[in-house]
Amino acid sequence: MLGVSVSESAVLTVADRNHHFHRQLDDLVGGPNVLNSENPVHNWQTHSPCSQKGNVNYAQGKSKWILSSEQVQIGEPIARGAFGETYWGKWIGTDVVIKRVLTNQGIPHFRQQFYHEAKLWFSLNHVNLVKLYGTCEESNAPPIFVCERAIHGTLSSFLKGKPREEIWGSLYSAAQGLQYLHEHGIVHCDLKGNNVLVCDNNLVKLADFGLSTLVGSSIYVNNEKIGALRWKAPECFDKSTSSFTSDIFAFGMCVVEVVTGEFPWGNATSEEAVKNNIKAKISLPRPNEFSNDEWDLVERMCHDNPDDRISVGAAVCLMLLPEWFIPIYHIDHRSNVISGFFAKIYRARWLGTDVVVKEVRAGLKDIVRFTREVTVWFSLKHQNVIQLYGACHVGQAIFVCEWASNGELRDYIKRKDRRTMWK
Repeated sequence: MLGVSVSESAVLTVADRNHHFHRQLDDLVGGPNVLNSENPVHNWQTHSPCSQKGNVNYAQGKSKWILSSEQVQIGEPIARGAFGETYWGKWIGTDVVIKRVLTNQGIPHFRQQFYHEAKLWFSLNHVNLVKLYGTCEESNAPPIFVCERAIHGTLSSFLKGKPREEIWGSLYSAAQGLQYLHEHGIVHCDLKGNNVLVCDNNLVKLADFGLSTLVGSSIYVNNEKIGALRWKAPECFDKSTSSFTSDIFAFGMCVVEVVTGEFPWGNATSEEAVKNNIKAKISLPRPNEFSNDEWDLVERMCHDNPDDRISVGAAVCLMLLPEWFIPIYHIDHRSNVISGFFAKIYRARWLGTDVVVKEVRAGLKDIVRFTREVTVWFSLKHQNVIQLYGACHVGQAIFVCEWASNGELRDYIKRKDRRTMWK
């Protein structure tokens, strides 16, 4: 029975081939000639060598994200903080958000930070990240960022009163944005509720990359005193740098905020109390809005020990239940257990049907490989291939497949007339 599943090598070969194919599709869709629009805002990015289209003017000899201030119109103010202020605006006829930087650009450190954010942000090209169209850096005025407008505000406010399916579907989209950053070696460093926004067509996007760092880069951004306290991982209080694992902790806190509609630890809890709880590694109490499985996911993302947190790739796999998902409580009447080194196999009942259940001894970091195998096997529909009815990847990883009532072929043949062997 251990041979029931698709071999791992075959799964990885097919999955990796498909992954490469989708990468090619992404490159094609992100290419310079796909968006054939008269509005030059659609040519905002120049990742590959191509001529500039439309009326977008980039200053000669300067960084490719530099825009002409003549094309930017600043409108009504949105918000103001210690380091910057934001406005509604227009750029070549398109509604945008303008972020004006208030730090003294005459100081080399602040000038380097602005360049770092512009260079990093402009390089990002993903449907779940807010687009940077460019910057203006006039000598007699504070520099500005010109970026995509999030017309629906924060994800938390947008989803109030929405069904759970929409809430978790939106969180899944946000997780894909974070996955893109991590796959490109970028730590966001400042994930919190007001940096998860909803743009046109209800697209969920991550924003604000001022504190983001590229792993291995010589650029160092000290975020010890910056960033939101309630979303910080415990280790961030002991050291001033962030990591992939602190990002996933912060994202778990964003999940809490979006699902409950309140800040992590509740709106009534003081900042000092929250800080003391986090430094003492006191776990966040489970809010009533979460089911057992949902809270299990949050706890995996927000484990006190960074090494025990799941990756964002694993979180993406767990957040949106696929069509093959079978809840573990649907399986009953288990019997005839065969235990191996990597799995246990037993006969069981699922919705009144005899099935075989393969319980995999997989760690949390193996969940991506597990879902790959399930996806490939579930897609195979042939009368001579054991049918996979579904699987569970929440809590315990199991395959649920067709019961071979006549056992293995060699034993079946022994009980039959030899003339039927070749059929």
